[in-house]
Amino acid sequence: MALRANDVTTKDASRHTTQRAPAVAPLRTPTLPAPSTTTRPATITELRPAPRAQALGAARRERRKWMAIGALVFVTPFLACVGVLEVVR
Repeated sequence: MALRANDVTTKDASRHTTQRAPAVAPLRTPTLPAPSTTTRPATITELRPAPRAQALGAARRERRKWMAIGALVFVTPFLACVGVLEVVR
């Protein structure tokens, strides 16, 4: 099924996250730069089904691509064999 990614923005990401204490303290914690004082909107990506016409078009293109690859994989050795037989004859 073809899926389409939609971006949804929120005003403040800290409201939607819960902080949990780790069960085991890590041996070494990397130091990260201090967060900026201004709040930036967080982006959440949702996957939803693509519209039917778009999904059908994508399936058609995929089918054509694999048909072309399959034909190429079959035709190339076949023509090579015919060429060898013509040379032998």
